[in-house]
Amino acid sequence: MINSSNESLEESNQKIYGTGIAMLIANLLFAPFFGFGTYMIYQESANDSYIAVIIGIILSILPLTMLLFINKYSESKSIIDLNVNLFGKIFGNVLNVVLNLTYFFCAVIVFYNISNFFSLNYLQDTQKIYIDILILLAISYGASKNSAVISRMSQIIFFINIIFFFVCQIGIFKEYQIDRIYPILQNGINPVIKSSLKYFICLSFPIFLVTIIPNYEIHKDSKNNLKISIFYFLMQLCVLAIVFSTIIIMGEKTLIMFRYPEYEALKTFSLFEIIERIEDTLSLQFLFSMFVFMVMCLHFIIRSLKKVFKKNQSENLFPLILCFLILIISKYSFKNVTESFDSIIPLILRIIFIGIFIPMLITFAGLLIKNIIKKVSIKKA
Repeated sequence: MINSSNESLEESNQKIYGTGIAMLIANLLFAPFFGFGTYMIYQESANDSYIAVIIGIILSILPLTMLLFINKYSESKSIIDLNVNLFGKIFGNVLNVVLNLTYFFCAVIVFYNISNFFSLNYLQDTQKIYIDILILLAISYGASKNSAVISRMSQIIFFINIIFFFVCQIGIFKEYQIDRIYPILQNGINPVIKSSLKYFICLSFPIFLVTIIPNYEIHKDSKNNLKISIFYFLMQLCVLAIVFSTIIIMGEKTLIMFRYPEYEALKTFSLFEIIERIEDTLSLQFLFSMFVFMVMCLHFIIRSLKKVFKKNQSENLFPLILCFLILIISKYSFKNVTESFDSIIPLILRIIFIGIFIPMLITFAGLLIKNIIKKVSIKKA
């Protein structure tokens, strides 16, 4: 009886609850914007960027629908097993390799973003290699844990981020100058449409990381989809609020001068004229989300590798090996912040779209067709 109770308790600890998976998704979709997504949007549409985000939020219904559909009809398979089941070993594994390589590429880009922000704003006098190693050790440790542990860690980070978000909005409110959103659409609608598509792509690729978690690891609840949808759009409203407040604090001309305009806007923070100049602390909300994204990227790849190297004694070294590769590639591929982003930005979105959104769209279509055929055959029978 005691053994049965202990097994039940252990099993419940390994399960991810609906709120946990919803908060994990919220953290993931927040990650690609700071220093990357919003930077591209500001450069394209300047003070009209908030309009682009609103359009992007509407477009984001598509990836959410894809994610919920895949989770519902995956038959408790991870995306790796599902692709092989739908398309066979050859084409299924091709999709899996493309997904893993693209997520590894995204991990390198996001890591370089974290590393540079740390070295520029937190530890200017510390050699960058030491900062990189410390960050990657933390990421490696997080990625080595199971999905339930990562989910609980993400929940803690979500609550911290939400607190920081509201504190930030209260502290910078006095600096709002609403007239800085004018003139509206001075360069026409085309830059806004382009920015909304960039927002859509940036938003789409992180959330599909959770497809590596099979349904049997998630606590069954009829309200799971509702929870995911609520947190999905809640975090997007937070992104919209950050973009809008950054615009009306910085203004069009100043906005496009900085890599991290949100960080610059936080320098105006003042709470009751007592608490000031704590932008370094408040900006941790962006870094925490990127940390969760990095952990999930490596977790995705590690679980994929374990499908190939079954019961391999070296599998515990996978996180460290991946972190070492990220360190080497980021160090020798990019010489400085400007080169790392500006020269590769036109390629990043294409790589993400082709390497993640298209494979997920193929999986979605294959699963949809399979489901339709199954329903037709049942009706005929």
